[in-house]
Formats: sequence, structure tokens, C-alpha cells
Amino acid sequence: MKKSTDRETVYSCPDCVGVLKVEMSDGGRKGYVCQVGHRFSTHSLLNAKEKELEKALWAAAVLLLHTVNVHEELLLQQPGSSKTRSALQRRVREAKQQYRTLVRMIEHTHGTT
Repeated sequence: MKKSTDRETVYSCPDCVGVLKVEMSDGGRKGYVCQVGHRFSTHSLLNAKEKELEKALWAAAVLLLHTVNVHEELLLQQPGSSKTRSALQRRVREAKQQYRTLVRMIEHTHGTT
């Protein structure tokens, strides 16, 4: 019979972001259960957190691309001072480099799924 302890963890549920509590079985084996009843073993929680992390990293990569696109639109729409244009161009280069670095990191640690 499984019983949930009152001990909350620092982990959030990968499915609903609710607070996870430690769950113990008769054999003393740990598991986790959230406020709405999603259950995870330590192994399944780790897998779910890895997927959650990969999704967040890809979202950051896409956000960097959007930043590049908006900066490039600004460069096309407004002549601006050479100082302003230079700052926008620098930010485009930085964001492109950050994007490439982030994608390499994601592919290295999570594959190309």
C-alpha cells in the first residue's frame, strides 16, 4: 500500500507544474506524487525532467531566432544613426552566435529529436 508523506520536494510536476511530494511504498522505495495525482518513479521523473529541459532549451533557441529577425527588420525599416545601426548589427551577430552555441549544446546533450 502506498502512502504519501507530507514532505514536499523542490521538484515540480512535469505534467502540471504542481508540487511533488515524496511517496513511499511498503518496501521503502521512493516515488513522487503531485497535488492532482500524477505519479513518477525516480527514473520516470528524471526522463520527464530531461524532456522538459530539452523543450525549454529549444524554446530559447527559437526566441533567439525571433530576436535576430526583429533586429534585422529594424535595420531595414529605420536608417537610424550609425551608432544605433552598429548596436543593432552587433546584437544580430551575438544572437546568431548564441543560437548556434545553444543548438550545438542541445544536440550534444539531447540528440536531434
